[in-house]
Amino acid sequence: MQNQFELGYDIQRLVSAFQFETGEVIKEQETLVILDEIQECPKALTSLKYFCEEAPGLAVAAAGSLLGITIHSGTGYPVGKVNALDLYPMSFREFLAATGNAGMSELVASNDPAMINSFAGKITPLLRQYYYVGGHARGSSRVSGERAAGGRKVHSEPDPQ
Repeated sequence: MQNQFELGYDIQRLVSAFQFETGEVIKEQETLVILDEIQECPKALTSLKYFCEEAPGLAVAAAGSLLGITIHSGTGYPVGKVNALDLYPMSFREFLAATGNAGMSELVASNDPAMINSFAGKITPLLRQYYYVGGHARGSSRVSGERAAGGRKVHSEPDPQ
């Protein structure tokens, strides 16, 4: 998709290219467009300004590792058009709460080794599930009981539109 940004900042053309690439219809007020690893394409970062000005009803999120420290000469950062958030995987306690194990989350928070060890038979499988889905929130929502296959599957699926 990088070549699409190299052609310029015609937002209608870019949206059409996204639709051709994904096979999904992009609708203002309904679709979230995610530009992942945006640091790899400096013009994609610059395009955020044009999305904001020319398609204000279209929600666009940009993600990328080291995005905050990536510097590219010859491109502009869309000052005043970007809200930056630092996102992290869920903690084990957050995972427990998200999977309906709030009681276990409180137990872990108690920092009582004797009590925690007495429930190791319940906590250990949950810890394995947490490791399996990598703290990924959407993956965690698919974990049920002892089956984590649905949580792992999420890593190979495209994010929902």
